[in-house]
Amino acid sequence: MVLLWALFLALLAVKQEGLRFLEQELETITIPDVYGAKGHFYYNISDVRVTQLHLISSELHFQPDQDLLLNISNASLGLHFRRQLLYWFLYDGGYINASAEGVSIRTGLQLSQDSSGRIKVSNVSCEASVSKMNMAFGGTFRRMYNFFSTFITSGMRFLLNQQVW
Repeated sequence: MVLLWALFLALLAVKQEGLRFLEQELETITIPDVYGAKGHFYYNISDVRVTQLHLISSELHFQPDQDLLLNISNASLGLHFRRQLLYWFLYDGGYINASAEGVSIRTGLQLSQDSSGRIKVSNVSCEASVSKMNMAFGGTFRRMYNFFSTFITSGMRFLLNQQVW
């Protein structure tokens, strides 16, 4: 009974370490700047960073090829990024706050110990997806952005699904 309890506590500690590792990785991801031109229309989306992270549901399983498999479902995260638009002589710049909902992450984790005996968690593999995004626009042309919000939001969701890992 004591051995079972010790194993349970060890798994709980490993799960917390895995979640902490994942939170740190997600908060430091970088998404490349998106820029381009279409005729006289120039755009730049830059400085994308994660501002909030909520890991709601998680499961931890042992895997034969990897030490652990961590599944996180229905998570959410907040993003903040800068936009710049130029059309002929009209310039607009500002920030966009976005939220991603229905974030699913499946990652393989390998466990080891560092020289002081602390558990070290390494990422072996990872898959992630985002099911829904919302955006709040600021700036002079806020109403125009709201008109095109479905297109913009779909594009950002696509980029996140491609660039998360």
